[in-house]
Amino acid sequence: MIKYENKNVRGIFQLFVLVIVALQLSSCIPHKALLNFNDEQSFPDTAQIITVLPNIVIQTDDELSIFVSSLDMAAASPFNLGSGVELGSTGDLGSSSSSGGTSNAPTYLVDQGGLIDFPVIGKVHLAGLTVRQAKDTLTQLLTEYIRDPIVNIRFSNFRITILGEVFNPSTFTFPDENITILEALGQAGDMTEYADRQNILVIREVNGQRSFGNINLQSKEVFQSPYFYLQQNDVVYIEPLKYKAGATRDQVSKYTPIITAAVGVASIILSITR
Repeated sequence: MIKYENKNVRGIFQLFVLVIVALQLSSCIPHKALLNFNDEQSFPDTAQIITVLPNIVIQTDDELSIFVSSLDMAAASPFNLGSGVELGSTGDLGSSSSSGGTSNAPTYLVDQGGLIDFPVIGKVHLAGLTVRQAKDTLTQLLTEYIRDPIVNIRFSNFRITILGEVFNPSTFTFPDENITILEALGQAGDMTEYADRQNILVIREVNGQRSFGNINLQSKEVFQSPYFYLQQNDVVYIEPLKYKAGATRDQVSKYTPIITAAVGVASIILSITR
């Protein structure tokens, strides 16, 4: 009789262990959910032409760093007021960085009318223009004052906000306007293990209109998405997977299923061994 009871107790204990293991595994994140570009399509063997480069235009409230250089830098100096270089200096004012701007260029705010207040020239409308078009516009205006002007323009407030399941959510400023969603996520420390890679939301505001786009990083089609390249002031939100709900509950509720199972098994054992 004792051996029979011990055999039943042993079997019930093994069943209890299996229940505990099953409960623990039910809260694990599948490996496939942690992977990017895993839609079972292979990457192409040949180089692909990039066709989705954004046509980023200057908007109100943008801040532009603008630097004017010329063979005669003394003549160009009045157009660089605020750069920290003395008027009439013949120093290397026109040396530019690889991104097309200068480290000491003055910054201009595009007002609500789409205008900047440029030295000597006065009000210039730049909203709605690309950086290249803005360069051409200022170059044409400057030819009335100096010979062979060279205009360098870059965004000084190309900001992107990244929220949700990343290790370092924040607002980031980038020196270049060709920023991909991958580069932005890298700046934010990459996604956490609870990030829903299939449902990344991009909120975009252009010319007073707000649009919403979704990116699926588990699909290789992401490279053709109009939201793969980000634009100034975009907000990126990474939703959490449903698995996070079980992982972030308080400790009591987290172990409630295990406690319940343990009580049930204990009751069975007591009823058998009486």
